[in-house]
Amino acid sequence: MQRLKVLPLLLFLCFLAVPGAAQQPSQARRAALEGTLQQRYTLTKLGGGLLGFGGGENSIQVAGSVVRLLRPGFHGSLQRNQPAFMLVRDGTAEVFRGRKDYEFAPGERLYVHSVAVGSDVITLGLMSARAISTSSGTGRIWAAVGFMFPSETLENADTRAVYAVLDQWMLPEGQASERAEPEMETPPAARVELEPGMSREDVETALGRPRQEVGFGSRTWLMYAGLVVVLEQNKVVSVVSSLHPPGRVRIESQPAGAEIYVDGSFVGSTPARLELGAGTHAVSIKAPGYLEWKRELRVLAGSEVSLQVSLEK
Repeated sequence: MQRLKVLPLLLFLCFLAVPGAAQQPSQARRAALEGTLQQRYTLTKLGGGLLGFGGGENSIQVAGSVVRLLRPGFHGSLQRNQPAFMLVRDGTAEVFRGRKDYEFAPGERLYVHSVAVGSDVITLGLMSARAISTSSGTGRIWAAVGFMFPSETLENADTRAVYAVLDQWMLPEGQASERAEPEMETPPAARVELEPGMSREDVETALGRPRQEVGFGSRTWLMYAGLVVVLEQNKVVSVVSSLHPPGRVRIESQPAGAEIYVDGSFVGSTPARLELGAGTHAVSIKAPGYLEWKRELRVLAGSEVSLQVSLEK
């Protein structure tokens, strides 16, 4: 009975308007956009069930890449068949259906297990990458979120406009936002003074959102043009000026979803796009059941490098 209740809601999210015969070209473009998003997020493969819901806790077949949540406002449920359903519109997330066992904090690592593109909504199925303890129990946390768009944005498969919204909320680990942002001609340090003890909110109020973010343990590196802000437990501990632009490194692996370590620190999962400072870095790729892949990588300022890694058993 519960599954019958969930079905109309999911259909409402994904197919708010039924396109007619004259709209077949826009249908094809939406389908292409859906495929693009599925590749971007490298979906986690689950067992049966509509949009991945339904079934047991052990129904994960293949783990995909990880996204990191950037803003508060998302909730989730311990019950896979009763996930928290949210709608995001005008920059605000609102839960309108499902259980609210847990509120995700910024920085939480999530798997995307499904993507559906409707006439004016993009729906993502999400699950926590770790087991989480709540007052209701311990386990993975499940959620679904629908991002509302003008219908013409999805009909035209405008990925730039889509990423501009999605990237405000979540971003594949190790990947910079693909939103169009003007380059700063001078380092932001020339225009604003940052002091130890300032909060992350203070930094973003002064400088805006970082071009890239890397986290490890309680430490976070916020990367701006010409500047790297180092946070410890979301408080500024140091500010480093960078006179040279970073190099961009794209890393893909077979199998996908392998862990990436740079200079001994975990920075994300494959596939990933990283920005590394000029110089030599120790890069290693790890996946359960495979031999570790290690290389010394020399990164030139402003360069672009692509690594294709095939892990051996």
